[in-house]
Amino acid sequence: MIINQKRKNKNSVLAKDCIFSSVQQIEFQDLNNHKIKDILVQNIFDVRIIGRTIYIYTMPKKTVSMK
Repeated sequence: MIINQKRKNKNSVLAKDCIFSSVQQIEFQDLNNHKIKDILVQNIFDVRIIGRTIYIYTMPKKTVSMK
């Protein structure tokens, strides 16, 4: 996954990461109420740790694009 941001006609990389989900669950939700959906990647679910492990990528308010 690559997250880019465009400012003043110039692209810059905000984040570059590999996404892995052992349970194959990825959700898009607006967690911080700014009308841009954030990315939630559930990695594992384990009853021993009482729940699931989630990676959260919050999107900035400015224009962003993902690949």
